[in-house]
Amino acid sequence: MLKTFVIGILIGVLLVAAGAWFYFTTGWAPVAVADPPMLFEKKLAHSALNSRIGKDPHADPPPVPANDATYLAGADIYKQNCAVCHGLPGKLRPPSRKECFLNRRNSSMAPG
Repeated sequence: MLKTFVIGILIGVLLVAAGAWFYFTTGWAPVAVADPPMLFEKKLAHSALNSRIGKDPHADPPPVPANDATYLAGADIYKQNCAVCHGLPGKLRPPSRKECFLNRRNSSMAPG
């Protein structure tokens, strides 16, 4: 009886893990900028970021200055290279995401 229960628990955990893997790898997860955050996304992202910062605090000055010119340059790079797939704030999601799954080795963004 206990053996059957443990096997059932293991199968349940494996099915949940397989379902999560399928959800993310088949493109069902919302990735557009205009999409609301997924369940626990903010909590997990912030806890991971805070853990990393606490683990390796940087005392060095930032390599890129935080000023208006830098922010505008970053926004231009986002518009040129990222907005096609992820969308722009306040805009509708792009109509087709099939073009967005680039082969990263052949991407123009790959360092060369």
